[in-house]
Amino acid sequence: MEPRAEATWSRQRSATAPRVRRRTRHVRRPRTARRGRRESARLSVTLDRPRVRNAFDAGTRDALCEALHVAVADPSITRVDLSGNGPAFCAGGDLAEFGTSRDPARAQLVRVRRSPAALLQQCADRVTAHLHGACVGAGIELAAFAGRALAVPETVIRLPEVEMG
Repeated sequence: MEPRAEATWSRQRSATAPRVRRRTRHVRRPRTARRGRRESARLSVTLDRPRVRNAFDAGTRDALCEALHVAVADPSITRVDLSGNGPAFCAGGDLAEFGTSRDPARAQLVRVRRSPAALLQQCADRVTAHLHGACVGAGIELAAFAGRALAVPETVIRLPEVEMG
């Protein structure tokens, strides 16, 4: 095709081709754990993935560790309230992440080094876990390392690993 004919074909094609509007989507940051307001000596930390019943994923772990580091480092925080947004406190580990690591040894090392349980243990006397809905697996770990756990009567507490032997 000659350059001139090619240019004509391109113009004709673009004139007859349906217009496709491309919008840039705003990429939302996944919801994890959020540090709520600090009111004087009180720090509120909320698991915030209500669509998946606050299933515990790497992002939630990292955000929770970040919030708990604040509590550990600041002795003026005398009360930490840990709660879950939505129908459950925490439905356990996020099954969508199970088995996705290319290097299981490294993944285990990250879990050990970035452990919310270890941070909770350091400030346990100031932490109250407010349980409702499901409190399963990793959710039980959070509640167990908190100094106090308050549960509404309808709370379901389960450790599914026990059934596996």
